[in-house]
Amino acid sequence: MQDSTGALIPDGIIRQSATVFKVSLADLESLGWYGVELKYYDTTSQKDSIVVRHFRMVDFSNLGDIEGEVVSARRGGLPSADTSGGRKIIVVATRADGKRFLTFASADGEFHVGGIPAGTYTLTVYIQRGGNMNYFSGKSYPFMFAEPFGVYKDPIKVRARWTSEGVEIRLF
Repeated sequence: MQDSTGALIPDGIIRQSATVFKVSLADLESLGWYGVELKYYDTTSQKDSIVVRHFRMVDFSNLGDIEGEVVSARRGGLPSADTSGGRKIIVVATRADGKRFLTFASADGEFHVGGIPAGTYTLTVYIQRGGNMNYFSGKSYPFMFAEPFGVYKDPIKVRARWTSEGVEIRLF
């Protein structure tokens, strides 16, 4: 990864798996232009490809955060969620235009949705089933339970450079 002057950003791209790469925001500047070049070589088919993407960072002064906790409406606390790679507690902040921002809650239910544009958001939470990040609403035949879920009662107003704190979402 390099910036608009051609200077390399050494830790700009983090490889999470063979197909997933994460851009580290730590060394990027607000409103800066960046370029990423990914070279892929498949040893089984002897094919290679190069993907080049250019992007501009958002203005960091227009971003805000949401912090809170997922609590269970059931006795015994939160359903078991394996945060090491299996089932996860997923919190989704959705804007009115449908843009979604996802984060994972910790095993004790605390979450932080960070770096989202100012606006009004609806918060939902669910326990992930399998490796799919989408909510599973169950099946009637063969019968399968829906994933536990919850919706925050009011829309949350996110303001630039502020953190909306104390959000408590009930998981049913």
